[in-house]
Parts: sequence; structure tokens; C-alpha cells
Amino acid sequence: MPVDLGLAGFKINLFDFPEFAQNLKVVEERENVEAHGELEGRIQPDVITTSMAEAIEGADAIFLTIRAYGA
Repeated sequence: MPVDLGLAGFKINLFDFPEFAQNLKVVEERENVEAHGELEGRIQPDVITTSMAEAIEGADAIFLTIRAYGA
């Protein structure tokens, strides 16, 4: 979803909790998020942070995704 919205011109902020900061490291290192398949493209997030306040500052919409765990 971030790539889809980013390609449509929306500002993209990525957040994760500090204990999961390593999940953001790949995006920080690559400086982009890519989509392959039905949707193709690459965007550079405006903000990559473990601060929720920073991530939602000035946001018009917030999308929440949760982790799925299975056996």
C-alpha cells in the first residue's frame, strides 16, 4: 500500500515500535520501498521512524497493519 499511495503523490511516513526497529533498517539502507507484481514501482518514504508522534504529525490518513503469527 505505501508504494501505491506514494506513486499517487501522497506523502508516506513509515513507523514501527522501537523494539522492532530492525524492520525499518532495510528501508533506511535502500532508501526506498519497492513493489513487484500487479503493482510495479518504487517510492522514497518521507519519514522512517520509531516515533509514533513523528510518523503521524500532519497526517490526513493513517493505515495500521499488524503482524500475523502462525504455526
